[in-house]
Amino acid sequence: MDAPIFNVPASVTQNIARAKAFLHKGEPLRAVEAMMDALNLFEPKKIVGKAKYETEILLMECVDELSHSPKVAEFLKSISKSKDPRIAYAPGQEEQLSMVLPLIHKALKEDEELQEHALSGNSDERKSTLWMKGTSMLKEGNAARGKALLRRLAEDFGNEPGVYIMVGEALFQANLGMDAADFLEKAIEADPGDSKAYGYLANVYTEMREFAKAERIYKLVLKRFGKNYKTLINFGNLYRAWNKRDDAYDIAKMALQEAPGNPEAEELMKWADRG
Repeated sequence: MDAPIFNVPASVTQNIARAKAFLHKGEPLRAVEAMMDALNLFEPKKIVGKAKYETEILLMECVDELSHSPKVAEFLKSISKSKDPRIAYAPGQEEQLSMVLPLIHKALKEDEELQEHALSGNSDERKSTLWMKGTSMLKEGNAARGKALLRRLAEDFGNEPGVYIMVGEALFQANLGMDAADFLEKAIEADPGDSKAYGYLANVYTEMREFAKAERIYKLVLKRFGKNYKTLINFGNLYRAWNKRDDAYDIAKMALQEAPGNPEAEELMKWADRG
């Protein structure tokens, strides 16, 4: 049996320090590579004493920082049902960690390659590539990378009409309501006169059952664009989903003033009046 070692090789702690430095610079891929190097050199069964304990603490801290790194956090969320997923590690679980890190490395590497590809070519080609790759990732269920590419699309081309709306729609169709809402809010901020953005955002909030937020948007629409009976019907249906009969009745009444005899408005009023 090998004699116990009381000192951890300096290369182990140096690689952990390198990993932390890469994380602080926003380079999680390089951080994972450094952590993998550290684990390959760390042999905890042969080491005893304070050095082993301190190294395990350093690893725990590094793993925690890695879990909080934005790209890694997005990847973890895409493969976990937990609201706040983390990379699991405790002293003695180095083997399990060494199996998890290559999976994260693979995802980060693929994301980096996609980003590099998306940044090549002229403006139109980049825009098309970001859109096609981003929506393709979403359809494949890879939310983390799909969102990352569409976010880049919005950052680079958000000044062009309709881009924020396009991204918001794609995210909503991928059941990423909160992310969709963020971009649709940006669309309204960028162009307050684009009525489409309001309609899409109100629909997103309604589907998410964020009724108060949807109500705010409908009120903005009426104030800015006036009383359109289709908008009023949608607004009334929001109150119906919210089970606010008095408010639904008032909206249905306004809709009938704009479009007398409209069957949707009459049906909404009948529902509201039954309260």
